[in-house]
Amino acid sequence: MRTSRFVRSSLVILAVLVISGAIIGIILAPNPAELRAEQHASTAPTSRQVAVPAASSGKSALASEAEKPISSGTPNTPNTSGNWPMSVVAPVLEDPMLLEITAATTLGTLGDFDQVGCEGNVYKVNIPDNRDARLTADPSMGPLQYPIWITGGRNVHVLGIELRPIVQDGCDVGEAHQIKNNIPNIHPRLVGAKAFRLQQSGTTFIEGVDIDLAGMEADCFAVRNPDEMSKAAAFKERHIVIVNTRCVGIEGLDDSPIGDGIHGDFFQNQGRDDIASLVVENVTYLTSSNGITLHNWEGDIGRPQLFSLRNMNYGWDLRYSNDDDYEISGLVFTATADSLDLSNVWLDHGEGLNYGIFNDQRVGSYAQDDYIKQDVNLRSGKPPAGDFAPANKTGIQYASPFLN
Repeated sequence: MRTSRFVRSSLVILAVLVISGAIIGIILAPNPAELRAEQHASTAPTSRQVAVPAASSGKSALASEAEKPISSGTPNTPNTSGNWPMSVVAPVLEDPMLLEITAATTLGTLGDFDQVGCEGNVYKVNIPDNRDARLTADPSMGPLQYPIWITGGRNVHVLGIELRPIVQDGCDVGEAHQIKNNIPNIHPRLVGAKAFRLQQSGTTFIEGVDIDLAGMEADCFAVRNPDEMSKAAAFKERHIVIVNTRCVGIEGLDDSPIGDGIHGDFFQNQGRDDIASLVVENVTYLTSSNGITLHNWEGDIGRPQLFSLRNMNYGWDLRYSNDDDYEISGLVFTATADSLDLSNVWLDHGEGLNYGIFNDQRVGSYAQDDYIKQDVNLRSGKPPAGDFAPANKTGIQYASPFLN
């Protein structure tokens, strides 16, 4: 059969286009490894997991709540609405469980954990040891009223939670007692003596949290490691990052004429559990108690790699700084690590202390004697522009710079 000149010309043009497209496709084809990584990053779960802890055993029952899929491990996308200056990024979670505290979440019970006569309710969120997770709270609940104990998980991201714990029965002034005697407590107690208890094996990333303890003797964040985690693994893998976060209203009582109470800290690693690093950035901490305590429990094995404070203001909470005769002259930090990174840290303490202790040496904003090492990044007073983590930008209204 004869083919017309028009058809032959069309076939020639089509062949040229096909060949050109193949060449362009070869040039632009992604690297197979990059393609696999991109496909993994865009994998999305089909439902949200809602943490529903059991009241007695503390084991979480997980209920599915169908909704639009949320990306699992999506690369961090800047969200400039928060206006947070950041030097760190949130961890990219691998196939994370998406957990949410809701009105349906059952409270767990906690006994007299610190032997001070105070027990009651907490949120117990249990995560399988080998899983990554992100934990939020339903904003329609308003501020949460009970401490949050997160146990398990590898890398866990806590995002935008607002906490205003209530004083539970048996924990108010005069209803409990000091640690080493039965003298009545002079400050309200928080069940478990910590707003957050965080026990993971990898990175715990706290972002956009807003806590007001309203004069309770308690820590903001206390960290533990899994029982089976070795010291060597902890010094390599256990990282704590707290960013864009506010904790105020902390009280405490050191060893005093009326006994020893709870030493309220912003952070401490408890239970002789060591960590690899602590990074604190864009944080406001107002207290009439202590600052940050980064223990090095096992000096013969190693010590944390990094202790970093950036854009942090630590000062007295004037609501509670003169409400009794036993106020603590707190330090901004007591820490041990291989490396210290200070940048734009402000200390405004009612007793005039202007230093922290790092590796047993005082580090201050100006030299008072030969024992104090001057550091211009640890300054006295309030930051000129106000709190680094304002109340109107944290908690329920928080806008993450990492996630859209």
